[in-house]
Amino acid sequence: PCPDSPGVKFTCDASVTVPTNVRGLFSANHWLGRVDNGDGTATERWQRDRRYSAYLMGLLVGDYRYRGYDERCGIFALPEMIDRAYTEFASLPAIMAATEEVFRKKMPSGRFTPAVLPESFPYGGMEYPVLTFLSPLIVAGDGSKLEVVIHELVHDLLGNDVTNESWSDLWINEGFTVWAAQRVAERLYGVERA
Repeated sequence: PCPDSPGVKFTCDASVTVPTNVRGLFSANHWLGRVDNGDGTATERWQRDRRYSAYLMGLLVGDYRYRGYDERCGIFALPEMIDRAYTEFASLPAIMAATEEVFRKKMPSGRFTPAVLPESFPYGGMEYPVLTFLSPLIVAGDGSKLEVVIHELVHDLLGNDVTNESWSDLWINEGFTVWAAQRVAERLYGVERA
């Protein structure tokens, strides 16, 4: 089902069949594995046992590489971007820890693994659960755009579980997330920078 109201939430399973040279990534909290089909394709299976709105269902297919910072977080990016992205987001474990500390709540899935998309992705970020999409434009080389990552992580920690009932109330979700991300930025960088 794919209802168009953010107030309707559901769990789902996904099977993504892709050419063997690419990954099929899905916004789910459990990766169930990858099976080579023997015909030049592979099937990746995902399970999302947490209830989320349809607009929080993200699918990404491409030659994505993963590089982890620890067992709870890492970054996906295309080969030409993975080194820069990994360096840019090296503070991701500290950002996660600060966010969980400020709100005294652990990440619902226990993990946060954003993906840097190609330049055609038109937004700073999109808070799909576990697999936040990020614009390559925030890979600035100096960490100056990390507030986008904080904002999307706060969505994953707090807003994705709550979510507004109708599209006319989206401002509640975004407004709360902006406020919450400021509290995390204050913890990380101090009040003046935040």
